[in-house]
Amino acid sequence: MRLSRLTVLVAVAGVVLTGCANPKDLSPNGGNAPATTAPADNGIKDLTAAQIVAKAAAATDAAGSYRVKGEVSHDGQRVNADVRIKGKDIAGTVVVTQGTVKVLRVGTDVYLQADPAVWRIFGGPMAETLGTLFREKWVKTSTANKEWSEFAAIGDVTQMVKTYGTSTITKGELKTVNGVNVVELKEASGPSIFVAATGEPYIVRVEMTGEGHLDVTEFGASFADIAAPPANQVVDMSALLGK
Repeated sequence: MRLSRLTVLVAVAGVVLTGCANPKDLSPNGGNAPATTAPADNGIKDLTAAQIVAKAAAATDAAGSYRVKGEVSHDGQRVNADVRIKGKDIAGTVVVTQGTVKVLRVGTDVYLQADPAVWRIFGGPMAETLGTLFREKWVKTSTANKEWSEFAAIGDVTQMVKTYGTSTITKGELKTVNGVNVVELKEASGPSIFVAATGEPYIVRVEMTGEGHLDVTEFGASFADIAAPPANQVVDMSALLGK
């Protein structure tokens, strides 16, 4: 059973999210109420692009959690993503043309729940069987499984730092995104990342030219509901394949 095409569809969001995983609302309460004072200039506009990336990554690590939401395109496929990230754990929904995929990672366990139509695309002669077997179930695998490694990378800020830290980045002008003063960083391969120039230097948005963008909010949120699903709702892929 080959799931690589499904992996690509969902990992599109993962790869972009990885690059985007930073914008928290700049008020201490995560944006639920207006701040009483405007955040102070954080000085990043005077730094080099590489220094800004390092500052943004460190700030995101310190936040511990955030939410990534938006829509991007990939090879003509629209991907709508809404993912909450807490440390290395994630919970989110990715909507593609074929249907909806829910993604959950708790520790080294990865769980996927997809519409029957999505499973049928990748099941070959077992399509109907898989669509029925996995209906309303979470399919469990591990971050150690190479077939699913892309899912484990969703929201991985460390990987984002490795990617942008070794790429050609140029610093653009000051702009405003979602009401926040930001510095634009243009990556050679196309994406732009926008880092807050006031308050904590979080990445406020990742934008793919002509392909959409992803915003990050709710830095420091508790996300207490990110947890493994009940055992009776899980199909263990390893057990199913005899591995």
